Amino acid sequence: MNQGVLKITLSPTFLPMIQKTKIQLLPNLDDFLLNLQTNNLSSETVYNYERDLNVFQDFLKENNVNFENVNKRTLLFYKAYLNSQDRKTPLHELGKNKLSSFSTNRMLSALRSYLKFLVDIDIPTPITPEMVKLTKNVKKQYKISELLEIIKILFKQGWLS
Repeated sequence: MNQGVLKITLSPTFLPMIQKTKIQLLPNLDDFLLNLQTNNLSSETVYNYERDLNVFQDFLKENNVNFENVNKRTLLFYKAYLNSQDRKTPLHELGKNKLSSFSTNRMLSALRSYLKFLVDIDIPTPITPEMVKLTKNVKKQYKISELLEIIKILFKQGWLS
């Protein structure tokens, strides 16, 4: 008996459904991203929102939390996750450095915007957008040597006399 290889031919319209392997835990995420595009946000900005929300989605998946069950405690753990070096990057690699407070706040802000969108289109959310609190930004302390270097550059450019 000849045991050959079974060959399956997929129609071009079916192929994209198979290639889209990422399970979407966040409801209406594609609608949210489309809304950003239709409001003339740059493709880079839309990409950043998608990347940041995928981190939240991956966090939920890793912790076996359905979106419907997200609560304030989940947010607390998510913030801790973002501040840890154990977090995974959007490319599913371990984080090499701790995220800056600005990066953490960008990710939290993306989540808040997503929740606001869901409220706007009458989709029930387990938490309100206002429950997503940003972290305190750490202000960079400039060293005197950096200030002196800046002053030297300004003199060389003729901006100071």
